[in-house]
Amino acid sequence: MSRRAALLALRIVRFGLGMLGWLVPEKTSSLMLLDDPSSPSGPYLMRLFAVRDFLMGIEITATHDRELSRQLQLGIAVDLIDVTAGAIDGLTGRARPLGAVYRAVAGTIGASLGAAALGHGPLAARPPGEPPPNL
Repeated sequence: MSRRAALLALRIVRFGLGMLGWLVPEKTSSLMLLDDPSSPSGPYLMRLFAVRDFLMGIEITATHDRELSRQLQLGIAVDLIDVTAGAIDGLTGRARPLGAVYRAVAGTIGASLGAAALGHGPLAARPPGEPPPNL
C-alpha cells in the first residue's frame, strides 16, 4: 500500500468513525460491540470517542511534512493504547470476548495504516525485490 493510499484510508476511517459516532452514537456503539449502548451515558461516551477520532482526522489533513509525521506517530500511539485498553477489558471480563477482539483488531488496523502512511510496517509499499522488514 502506498503512503498516499494509507493516508487516504486513515483519513476516511478517522472522519467516518468520528461522524458516525457523533451522529448515531447508539448504532456506532453496537457496531463496535460495546456493552449496553442504550445506557444513559453510552451516547455521551461514544461522542467523546468520536470527537477524538474526528480531530485526529483533521490533524492528519491540515498538516504537512514533519508535523504530519508527528501527528501520524501520535495516532499510532493512541491506536495502540486503544488495543491495550481493549485487551485489559477482555482479560478482566469487563467486555465480551468478541468485542475485545474486535476493538483490538480495529486499533491494530488504525496503527498499521498510520505506520504505512509513514512508509513503515507490514502494509507499506516497497520497491520490487526489496524484502519485507524482519518483524
